[in-house]
Amino acid sequence: MLVFKTFSLSSILWSLCPRGRKILSTYEKIFYVEITTFARFLLTRTGLLSNKNIEELKFSLINIRDDLGELERLKLTRKHLFEFENLILCSSSYKLLIEETFIDLEMDNHILGYLQKSITHSEIMRDGLWRNIYLILVSQSIAKEINQNNVGIIMSNEPWKPAYDEFSLRHNIKVFFHREFSFSLPNIYSLIRRSPIIHFFLKGIKYKEGFFDKNEHSDVNLFLEGRGDIVFEKDGSHSDFLWMIESNFPPQNVVYQYETLDEKDVLSKNGIKAKKITPSFRDLLSLPKRYFLKFSWKYYLEYREIKGLLNFYYSNFMTIKSFFRKENIKIYLTWNKFDADHILKRAAINSLGGVSAVWQIATDGAPLIDSRTHSDVIFTNSNFSADLEKSIDSRYKCIVITGCVKDYKNPQLRNEAQRIRNKLIAHGAKDIVCVYDENSHFDKRWHTGHELQKENYKFIIDELLENERLGVIFKPKTSTTLRERLGEVNELLQNAEETGRCLVMENISRTTSITSPIIAAIASDLCIHGHLCAGSAALEAYLTGTPTLLIDREGFPQSKYYELPEGKVRFKDWPQTIIAMNKFFHSDSDNDLGNWKDFINDLDPFRDGLGAKRMGYFLEKLRDELSKRDCKDEAIQIAAEAYKSDWGEDKIIFGSLK
Repeated sequence: MLVFKTFSLSSILWSLCPRGRKILSTYEKIFYVEITTFARFLLTRTGLLSNKNIEELKFSLINIRDDLGELERLKLTRKHLFEFENLILCSSSYKLLIEETFIDLEMDNHILGYLQKSITHSEIMRDGLWRNIYLILVSQSIAKEINQNNVGIIMSNEPWKPAYDEFSLRHNIKVFFHREFSFSLPNIYSLIRRSPIIHFFLKGIKYKEGFFDKNEHSDVNLFLEGRGDIVFEKDGSHSDFLWMIESNFPPQNVVYQYETLDEKDVLSKNGIKAKKITPSFRDLLSLPKRYFLKFSWKYYLEYREIKGLLNFYYSNFMTIKSFFRKENIKIYLTWNKFDADHILKRAAINSLGGVSAVWQIATDGAPLIDSRTHSDVIFTNSNFSADLEKSIDSRYKCIVITGCVKDYKNPQLRNEAQRIRNKLIAHGAKDIVCVYDENSHFDKRWHTGHELQKENYKFIIDELLENERLGVIFKPKTSTTLRERLGEVNELLQNAEETGRCLVMENISRTTSITSPIIAAIASDLCIHGHLCAGSAALEAYLTGTPTLLIDREGFPQSKYYELPEGKVRFKDWPQTIIAMNKFFHSDSDNDLGNWKDFINDLDPFRDGLGAKRMGYFLEKLRDELSKRDCKDEAIQIAAEAYKSDWGEDKIIFGSLK
């Protein structure tokens, strides 16, 4: 079995050359994952390779599992990418190009951290390293299914070839590489960022705002990199500002990047400095120290990748540093630790004597490579989350354990939840269940697909239409495209809504639903999350006091959530869950259903709804200290000691980051 990652003109030419013909002759079945229009034309109209039957490799992500039933997509970030990263770090190309270039730097340096995370970061939905490795796992799985032992993959030339060779052999796969001919014009942005000065200047001209101003601030400011949840009311909505609302941190000392004029207006009315990330002209010539790679023909592909990453680093470092200096920003706060951008911005803020901080936005059930963080301060929910940061080699000065940074104790939320509940009760509902879902994608090769999401609606709607006592609140992750993604099930959903016993919370912000899971949970008697592998909403639901169930349809047995009792909290499919739900509503014998009592302390040791307050307290103290002294390490230490005094010695964990 031989698999072409992309069957193109280059693939055809490779197949006709002596080496290609020899390799093809050793395989019985030939497949492709993607095919270009031109290649399809040549195959069907010209008779090229007529001696070989070439078929599309059809697969669904939800079916690609290991022998224990774990979804390979989940295992990719939990295990496989760590292995591949280690192969890269041990490779001759990495040692020559990176270790020798940065020989005078320590391993926790910003640039090294940035490069390491950038090299292994990708998205399975896009072409890149993640997809390449995943296709190796897919080919292995399908080969077992059709009883094929001799398996190969053909890819276009990629950096880190020895790593691919070693990794693929571990999975009984042979990888072949060929040169891909590209006729596309060079990416303009990649050409611009080769020159940090040109990139810097064009960035300033693009946004104009403040580029030529001599804007000087005496106050110490915090730059908040949020998700676009611009909410200043404690009304149960997602908010990037809850930590500020719950503390005495002055709004006028918070800087936020807006995207629309409406956002700018709301921010300004609430005292926030609404800005675009624009550098200052006076910093145009303040170039950072640059490191230049030793050119290598032998490792040209690796050289080109690293050179591109360094260009991006230097160009954006200059812009961010200039913006931070112009606005006198001394604290950089973000939620996004999942790519390398936060490391670059940490470098910029540190160069100005400031502090970087990351707050936990979701609870990982296991160590995941894309969650690795480089930050001075990391706000986590619990010691478990702190231990995860340690296990994936996150770099930090201190971890601050806050508990869940969501407000689920506010009486106002109870009032709104009761209003929603009364609306369902007025139409006959007596037993109310809340259902949480995740996003989906039409291409089920790279995502779990729409069908898995449809199940989150169809099973419970069928039950609602048969049971006049049942009320359902749906809280979708991404409501913007929900109706389209549901397809034919949307008609069923509309029928449910017409009963008056079904409600869909569809309010949106920039990216996702702006309504948090909390109000829906408070309004319900029971909560169900259809995806154990993404159980953050379930955690927030249970913290409200509502019994909460998790369904592991993807297969994630290595997750922390697997410590929850099967058949009481954790289930394998919707039919089992429906049976348990009905027993819960119609019997007094199952009072332990959805009870996390022996587990919840590991995920939130406080459970008081004051996590945002504690986070705001630390940031407030940190800002005060940064306004008094030039040494950021002292400021962090003093803030940490004050936090320990108020919330416990075990709630601060110091690291070794320099």
